[in-house]
Amino acid sequence: MVTLPDLVAAARREFNAAEAAFQRSQGRLSDLREKFDNGAPVRERDVNEATTARDAAKIARDEAAAKLTNLEAEQAEEERIVRLQNETHPTGATRGGETSTVPIGYATTHTRGGIYNPQAEREGLSFVRDVVNASTRGDVAARDRLARHTQAEFDRLGWSMRDGTTTNYSGLVVPQYLTDLVAPNARAGRPFADNCCTHHPLPPEGLTVNLSRITTGSTATVQAAQLDAVSETDIDDTLLTVNVRTISGAQDVSRQALERGTGVDALIVSDLMAAYHTELDRSILNDDGTLGTHLGVRSVVGLSTVTYTSAGPTAAELYPKLFDALQQTQLASFRGASHIVMHPRRWWWLAAQVGTSQPFLQVAGISTNQGGAVNAPNYQGAAGSLAGIPVILDANIPVTSGAGTNQDTDTAPKSLAVSLVVYGFSAFTAGRVPAANCAIDGTGLVTPTFA
Repeated sequence: MVTLPDLVAAARREFNAAEAAFQRSQGRLSDLREKFDNGAPVRERDVNEATTARDAAKIARDEAAAKLTNLEAEQAEEERIVRLQNETHPTGATRGGETSTVPIGYATTHTRGGIYNPQAEREGLSFVRDVVNASTRGDVAARDRLARHTQAEFDRLGWSMRDGTTTNYSGLVVPQYLTDLVAPNARAGRPFADNCCTHHPLPPEGLTVNLSRITTGSTATVQAAQLDAVSETDIDDTLLTVNVRTISGAQDVSRQALERGTGVDALIVSDLMAAYHTELDRSILNDDGTLGTHLGVRSVVGLSTVTYTSAGPTAAELYPKLFDALQQTQLASFRGASHIVMHPRRWWWLAAQVGTSQPFLQVAGISTNQGGAVNAPNYQGAAGSLAGIPVILDANIPVTSGAGTNQDTDTAPKSLAVSLVVYGFSAFTAGRVPAANCAIDGTGLVTPTFA
């Protein structure tokens, strides 16, 4: 049986290996720079490869460090709980001539997941129930568990719990085991947000995020003769302001269901979390930036577009449109496209298309000449590829866009109710290089039919 110390030890070995790989890659880049400084010839290709390797090694090292930090924090919390369990203090009461003692800590040790986890849920310990009991009944034990859980989460995340004590548990963090239940729910989820967007921590304060967007670049020209003036153009940027948006949801649940039911709070919180993530994904794809929404990819001014018009759509007709979209995005950013995002119905329509002798999409492991490949029936990850580009399926892609109506584009205080609320802050922009994103629309993308 793998124990938590085993996991910590393995994570530490993984971090040490990642750190060593990073140092080697850094050394390789330093050697090239030293050669260049000494006048030795250095190929640009070698520098680019060394830089890419260094950046990849840094990401791997940082991920390993975060994993190790989380596991060490979890191990420290479990050790603290065990120490509390073993502590006793005199009550002053006697029984049978002996002074009795009572334990201070939480009565059950859980191998994984801290104070609140599925095992604790089965034993009757509930995060949401503790929140209700601590706030409405003054339950000291519930308040203490919440404070210890919150402090452990803050420590794990590297946050500062400014006012957290056993009587003040503001800033509660929902236990991870509740959010882990999101996947099984029948929600579209956030494939685009998770797979196609660059993630950065949101600043702790402020309702806007400001980015510098270079709109006038430097110039370089051939020097016709020695001592001629060199080309000089002042670089200029435009401030790109991104609004921080709030997405939230609530659910009223009866005190009877919460206190007498088993796992009710976990189901409700997981469903609220699923709704939150789905709405975030839908918004950053489709919304227009008004009424508190994100300015989604499809509404950004300057978005590249391709129109596919056809009364009898076929995969062979759609395929060149993909390359048109790819060349537009590449000319706008001078970078390769990272993903193609499409509605599941469009992907499986492509997979169902058959040419004169073979399917349009190759099934992984079958070597034929096709326009793409189905890797696996995935939804959250890459389902396959088209034109060599990974394909992400996302049901938040609208099916009523364009000129048509069926086109894809790739509280109750008197009723014993408790309101469970999920909310989060987010900022999103596709405006740094708008034309690096391309939408394919048109009558050729009407509701697909399957023979």
